[in-house]
Amino acid sequence: MATHWSGDGSTPDGFSATWVSFWIFAGITFALTLGALVLVIAGSRFPPARVWAGITTLIAGFTAAAWVAAAWATADAPSLAQASLGGRLAVLLVAITVAAIVFLLTPAADPGVVDPAPRPEALALDPGERAAWSARISSPMFLAIAAGLVLLAIVSAIAAVSSHTGSAFIGVAVFLAAALSILVLTPVRLTVDHRGIRLTSITFRIPLIRLDLSSIESVSAHTIDPLEWGGWGYRVSGRGRAYVSRRGPGIVIRRHDASPIAITVNHPEQAAATANALTHDTHPSN
Repeated sequence: MATHWSGDGSTPDGFSATWVSFWIFAGITFALTLGALVLVIAGSRFPPARVWAGITTLIAGFTAAAWVAAAWATADAPSLAQASLGGRLAVLLVAITVAAIVFLLTPAADPGVVDPAPRPEALALDPGERAAWSARISSPMFLAIAAGLVLLAIVSAIAAVSSHTGSAFIGVAVFLAAALSILVLTPVRLTVDHRGIRLTSITFRIPLIRLDLSSIESVSAHTIDPLEWGGWGYRVSGRGRAYVSRRGPGIVIRRHDASPIAITVNHPEQAAATANALTHDTHPSN
């Protein structure tokens, strides 16, 4: 297969045995990916880990994408000497997207968040007085993932057109559907008022979490660790349900006869205090 081009990339000037080049590129990619994984795991204890995890993933992605582009160009060419890269180097954009996602997923070394008291003091409400609290929650990580999926859909569409394979457009539809499902998760709005606690997709107006005040036992502010709640995104695990956009401050909602629900949000103490005041007003005997 052709493995090197000079100039405009229309005429190859370097060649290698297909499987030899594959195992060389695969070995380099695997070693770099393993190193990136170690850096991600060590992220909370090693300050430069976040940057180096992104850089290592980027190099691994470029290595893999370079082989894919070369193999793709060789497979589509009438002869080995006519293999042209054309626009196939666009697959390098996938490596950039994946590296950005890894960078965002790697925890920062100093989250700077300390758990407050398990149950914050409720707001003092006079008889007949109402309280409400609302916050907009957005996630750059989710947006980056959605952008990556859209990019994969574009690359898949280019590959489908180049190969004249209609079934390849199924992958395009899958990537686009996945991107839309991610965009449901950002931005969202968390609202605490007399109707209860609601988490709603701002873009699509889809309710993600809806709780009546009568079902809530208490709400407390905590540091939310994604690994303790099943990962990032909208999660359902043995511990309960969760909307997790990052490791950081959030609320944990304890319910009567049901599993808890966690939501990452800034200023969780305010949300918890408002919710506790409203639930106390609903069932003051607690």
